[in-house]
Amino acid sequence: MVDKTLPTLTNTAAIADDSLFLVRRNGQTSDEKTTGADLKSYFNTTPTITGGTIDSTVIGSTTPAAGSFTTIDTGQGAVECYAMDQAVRTSDSVSFSGLSLTTDLAVVHGGTGASNASGARTNLGVGSGDTVAFNKLTLNTTAIVNTREELMVATVSDSGEDKFGVANGTAANGEFAPTFFGYKDSDDDIYSINLRGMTDATNDASDSSDFGIINIEGYRTDNASDPNNGAFSRIENRKLLTITNGAGGGRTIPVIIAADDNITITGTLNTRNISTDGNKLDTIETNADVTDTANVTAAGALMDSEVDADIKTLTLPANTTISTFGASLVDDSDASAARTTLGLGSIATQAADSVTITGGAISGITDLAVADGGTGAGTAGGARTNLGLGTIATQAANNVSISGGSITGIADLAIADGGTGASTALAAWNNLVQSASTTVEGAVEKATSAEVIAETADKYADAATMQSHNGIAKAWVNFNGSGTVSIRDSYNVSSITDNGTGSYTLNLSITMANSDYAVGGSAKALDNTASNARFMTPTSNTTTTSCQVATSSGLHSRTDCELLSVIILGEST
Repeated sequence: MVDKTLPTLTNTAAIADDSLFLVRRNGQTSDEKTTGADLKSYFNTTPTITGGTIDSTVIGSTTPAAGSFTTIDTGQGAVECYAMDQAVRTSDSVSFSGLSLTTDLAVVHGGTGASNASGARTNLGVGSGDTVAFNKLTLNTTAIVNTREELMVATVSDSGEDKFGVANGTAANGEFAPTFFGYKDSDDDIYSINLRGMTDATNDASDSSDFGIINIEGYRTDNASDPNNGAFSRIENRKLLTITNGAGGGRTIPVIIAADDNITITGTLNTRNISTDGNKLDTIETNADVTDTANVTAAGALMDSEVDADIKTLTLPANTTISTFGASLVDDSDASAARTTLGLGSIATQAADSVTITGGAISGITDLAVADGGTGAGTAGGARTNLGLGTIATQAANNVSISGGSITGIADLAIADGGTGASTALAAWNNLVQSASTTVEGAVEKATSAEVIAETADKYADAATMQSHNGIAKAWVNFNGSGTVSIRDSYNVSSITDNGTGSYTLNLSITMANSDYAVGGSAKALDNTASNARFMTPTSNTTTTSCQVATSSGLHSRTDCELLSVIILGEST
């Protein structure tokens, strides 16, 4: 744990004050810890050394060259220093940049107790060389996965991929299926797995034991955590042994040993069906005489006494033979058996005018016409065309898409079903839009001219119908009536006729409802003096399309005015 190399003490600044050193003074049997600061104070000055040794070199009048040393003998006693890692500080956590041990670190201290690999394996109990010995081996897999999982595998060093091992044999469901497996890559002359039990001549001298050389045992244990050390009892329900050829849906289980010790063999044995032929044997009576009447009749044959004498004497021509098929047909006991022999199905018994087909397919015939109850086509598309069906016929009832045309003759789709509950735009609008009020936002209906005139509530007037209101000016004009009459600005006044001094006719561009409308206005001279004040009055010459006004001075004599304004109020058409 120490490094005996010290910095050159001719330059003590190279030693950090908080570095650690072990110092053993002359005559001491143990080391003492000191800091770099204390050590530098010991060598703080360059002493005059007239005797002694440095690393066993006798000191004369000249000090040896600077360098590393471990022992200084100044005549006052040797000081042996061991420098510890200078990065180490005086704390509870000590680290070293270099470490050297003179004694092997014991196993109990986290080591191997050895200085070589062989000794380390021996001390750790893992065997030696290529042979690994374990007192007890437990293999744990992190989790059962939905796949076959190899837990312990030995691979044979040959040209193939031969191996054997222990695995989880399940392929799905996350279930554990302990499996011992063997795989042979090639060479079909050698088995893939072999169970071999052996004994010697002494143990083979007799057969008094109940156990064979190879035993396959099944037990029920009462200890799930340590099943091999539990109490064993008999398997009561599950099968003890199955021998399987293949896997998945195509498996066969020719041999089953059940919990009741019964052996079930399925499949074939020497090409004979075990189940079928076994049932035949079960039907044979004990000490049966196959020639007695009961057995002959049960076999469908006749006793000699039952055969007609003429049949017995019937002679067939020498060249007459009955084929095997013919014999089987003659041998049939009834019409149903004969139809089976002839390969006829159930449709053979139906009348031609009352055929019922419940399955299968019909091919190779002319398409059945629509008039005969068919579609007149051999394809679905052709059938739809012949039956007058459109493309909507192929759509699902819960996913109908209509891209054109029109729908008639159906009830209006309710608002709750995504419709408007109406068949016209106006009715749809009325159904979907709520009316506005002073507290609720909604729709307000546009007023007609008559409704504007009548001031119908909850209706609005737009720019076109606003002028229908009786309180709105139907026409107005500002014009110069002196000299050549000219209109400065106007509304619904198309022109003005100068009738003479102080008389004007306003020609309207609209038609009033009657001639009883109101006419008002003003007139004055341009100099604004009191003596130039003027009066404007309407005359009785008023029609639905024009009205006449007159201007006069304060002496009631007619006179032209430079500034006239006229406004007309009333009902227009």
